[in-house]
Amino acid sequence: MGKTKKTNTTKQTNKKVETNEKNKNTGKNINKNNNKKTNKKNEQVSQTKKTNEKNKQMNQTKKTNKKVVTEPKKEEKVVKKEEKKETPKIKEEKSDLKKLFILIGIIAALFIIFYAAITIVNKNKLNQIFPSDDSLGETEFDYSKIMVGNMLTQNKDEYYVLAYKTEDDESNPYADDISEYESYKYDYKIYTIDLNDVFNKKYVADESNFDDDNIIFSKTTLVKVKDGKIDSVYEDDEEISNTIDDLLEDAREKTE
Repeated sequence: MGKTKKTNTTKQTNKKVETNEKNKNTGKNINKNNNKKTNKKNEQVSQTKKTNEKNKQMNQTKKTNKKVVTEPKKEEKVVKKEEKKETPKIKEEKSDLKKLFILIGIIAALFIIFYAAITIVNKNKLNQIFPSDDSLGETEFDYSKIMVGNMLTQNKDEYYVLAYKTEDDESNPYADDISEYESYKYDYKIYTIDLNDVFNKKYVADESNFDDDNIIFSKTTLVKVKDGKIDSVYEDDEEISNTIDDLLEDAREKTE
């Protein structure tokens, strides 16, 4: 009986040991499984973190790309605004250029008109001083008309100058006598000056003056010029007509 009790106790102890070892093994297996699970969870967490980081990076890159894309638009807007600001200046410059061209055109037109007027007046003046054959045939008289300014510079030593002043553009009252005189042989050339002419107006006044450097006529006058100076002056109508008649008589006698 004593032996059987010992064997039973030993068996019981062995069973306890085995059960303890089994429990230990099962605990170890549970721990291993738990560790594996935790490791897997950790791995999953790390993977999710990595994916989240990747997604964040992707989102950041997308945002940066969007910024890069949108920034040129902003720049374009700024450029457009600057262009809009500059357009009024360009319009002002264009309007200034138009005004300048218009001003130049007006000045050129005035210059052309002024030049044409001067040429016409000079032609008339030349026709009076140097009449053509046709104009001599058409007009009643044109006997070597000269101007007051060159009355002392003709190419003869002695000659007469009849400066006549008429009203309402009447003709020279001594035209017929001078015309007849020119048809004969004569000693003295008779020049004529129309005091109504525009170019002789400055030599006409209320009082006469016959200084060589300041000649002024107040009425019809006959002047004898000798060696480039005034030799004698006839202002009275009777004196003028008598002097021309004497010249005409001398010319008739010489021609006969």
